[in-house]
Amino acid sequence: MSDASAELRRQIRASAVGLLPPQHVDEVVDLAIHACEQAFASMSAIVTRASCSGSALAATGIALPLIAQEAQAKLEGLQTFTKANGGVVHTRTTGGARG
Repeated sequence: MSDASAELRRQIRASAVGLLPPQHVDEVVDLAIHACEQAFASMSAIVTRASCSGSALAATGIALPLIAQEAQAKLEGLQTFTKANGGVVHTRTTGGARG
């Protein structure tokens, strides 16, 4: 694990402590990081199938904003669902918000 990855993991873990049952913190952090890594690995594997590096770069430039837009929509849905059920929503950008 690189220093940057280890630092990111420490930051995410620190933000999750107190919001999750202690026995689930490491599992949730590991799953979140793994999901992110797999999403980008999948995107990279797909765009590298392009016929040339220029097409791969162009596809990446289009894919990243689409992924961000889709992720934002999913996050908003998750926040709505969680708040409606009295839970705590926590993201790296919004902090904790109790419904």
